[in-house]
Amino acid sequence: MKKYSSGGVLPILKTEDNKQYIVLVKRSDDAKTNPGSHSGFFGWADSDEESLDPEVIAHRELLEELFIISKDGNKAFNLIFKKNTDSKYKIKKPKNYTQNLIKAWRKEKGIEIKDEIKIQSVIREEDFKSFDFIDLNGKTKVYILKFNLPLDTNDICIFDGEAKKEFTEPPEDLLDREIDVFNLDEFKNWWCENSKGSLNAEISFKTGKQKIIKGFIDRKNKNKISPTLLIILNKWLGGC
Repeated sequence: MKKYSSGGVLPILKTEDNKQYIVLVKRSDDAKTNPGSHSGFFGWADSDEESLDPEVIAHRELLEELFIISKDGNKAFNLIFKKNTDSKYKIKKPKNYTQNLIKAWRKEKGIEIKDEIKIQSVIREEDFKSFDFIDLNGKTKVYILKFNLPLDTNDICIFDGEAKKEFTEPPEDLLDREIDVFNLDEFKNWWCENSKGSLNAEISFKTGKQKIIKGFIDRKNKNKISPTLLIILNKWLGGC
């Protein structure tokens, strides 16, 4: 039976205005690996059980690292891979994950999020792509998943859920990394043209809020693409 050392998700948001966006996270400048680089929502298997099912790794990583709140503060959204992981893998229910992340943002960053906020799970579409590959750390599987979000980009705030202390409740030491959202068609064109220039994000988020100054991605030394993301983009878009 195959064992996977890591896995994750490259999420695509289809918004209410019928546009599609690719969501990337920019790793912190003091990260132990690939500092300052753009990446997807990837991570290590947490147990031997998880290593046998990369879908579960992807499900957990996305829940841990990303959630969305409507600007009016009435709804929170988490993006989930599959429903039926709780009993077999002892993964908490998606709502509980997101509740813990909201508690962490309130406690550490003073973000005002309503206690009575409604948490809604957005399940990925059935049609998706996945890629297996082997790197220096072992076998990895990454999924490119599309989610239909019932809002447009002007009505959302995106939060990074990654924390240095993940196993406390709520998590502690939030990394508060930059989240960059790129128009999918523009991103594909930029990649397929093998452009040496940079591509500006449609919108960027920091501390859950839209930034005035947008992030950007390029292939120069100071703004790198993580090795895992580079492999995925080459496999997915390399032929164009």
